[in-house]
Amino acid sequence: ITQEYSWDSLRLGGRIHIPMSARLAIHTRAAVLPYTHTRLDDVHHLRTDLRQDPSFSSEADGGFGVQLDFGVLYTVWKGLAVEAGYQFWRIDSGSGDKFTHALTGTTKDELNEIVIERSGVFVGARYRF
Repeated sequence: ITQEYSWDSLRLGGRIHIPMSARLAIHTRAAVLPYTHTRLDDVHHLRTDLRQDPSFSSEADGGFGVQLDFGVLYTVWKGLAVEAGYQFWRIDSGSGDKFTHALTGTTKDELNEIVIERSGVFVGARYRF
């Protein structure tokens, strides 16, 4: 099975950067996604009763989401810094339509929702010049 998700969203939010010392800072970002258009294409490669371009597809408008992260930034040398933190994203597609693309034709059903949730620790490096 191959699945391809696409999300087109309006994103509103802000960032805060708070220096704690000459080398250490904390930063946070928060965004609300008040509107989202979602598309999912799903190909079932081994199913001979379904089309392969795609086998199933779904579309939804009007979803909602949030993106949050918090991190600590430490400047190692001039513009070079390392950072670590935690990130959380959740996007809900809202309701829409689901299509089954069989060899004999396409049928349409109601899509309740597609929810994507991602969270975890991140580490990275930055260089500002």
